Amino acid sequence: MIKAKTHDEFLDLLKSEDPELEYSIKVQERRADLSVQLMDLRKQRGMSQRKLAGKSGVAQSTIAHIERGDVDATSKTLDLLMIALNSKYRTQLSLN
Repeated sequence: MIKAKTHDEFLDLLKSEDPELEYSIKVQERRADLSVQLMDLRKQRGMSQRKLAGKSGVAQSTIAHIERGDVDATSKTLDLLMIALNSKYRTQLSLN
């Protein structure tokens, strides 16, 4: 039986038992952040996924997968989407 009083304690315990779990969580958090930002920007521009697909040349199904957080978008795909949305993205590297 796992003895943890909080959600964070529970996650810490699971991560200590499975080192790959921390990596998986970080990947999913990054995907979720990107998907929300892309969806919000698309909606702010008043565009459907289909319209964005037509304007960017990125398949509508790919846009849907990115917005659901199912896949990692390549930098080329992000470039195409940001050009179509008249926006830009910034990549920031930092040491943690």
